[in-house]
Amino acid sequence: RLPAAMNPRTNALLAHREGGLWVTSRDHIARLQLRSALARHEGGQGLQGNPRQLLRHGPALFVAHSGGVSRHMEWPGAFPPAGGLHRGAEALALVGDRVYAAATGLVELINGGMATHAWSDLAVTTLTGVRTAPALILAGDAQGVWAFRAHGEDWRSAGRVTAIRGGTATLYDGG
Repeated sequence: RLPAAMNPRTNALLAHREGGLWVTSRDHIARLQLRSALARHEGGQGLQGNPRQLLRHGPALFVAHSGGVSRHMEWPGAFPPAGGLHRGAEALALVGDRVYAAATGLVELINGGMATHAWSDLAVTTLTGVRTAPALILAGDAQGVWAFRAHGEDWRSAGRVTAIRGGTATLYDGG
């Protein structure tokens, strides 16, 4: 049962690497730990808006939210924003060893989120890597699904995936 301090609508769940559970709701993130007090994170810890998705990459925890992307810092327990990303993010994906955000475009988070690089300005709202094709990213928007192919260190649009018609809310590689 969730503590009274939690909003009953849960947006995302992710296991904490040391045990416990990260839970996002409409306006905050909470870390639930068995037999411990609830740790609630919101604006005072750097979150700027509604949390939408969590992604773990090694020891780093990234949060996509309506104010952009933040990375959790164990000390001082804050979520500073990713450098250079000043727009909301809908989703996160790990492709190889690189982290990407659907943030009014395909955006790569560089140096652990300290900087960003935009690879596309399509209004993508979901994205995923493809395990069987590591040089491919699929990104969805209100019009359909778009493919991006690696070209050296760059990503280039390979065009729309015509086999999928209509808008796409969520892409997931179930592997």
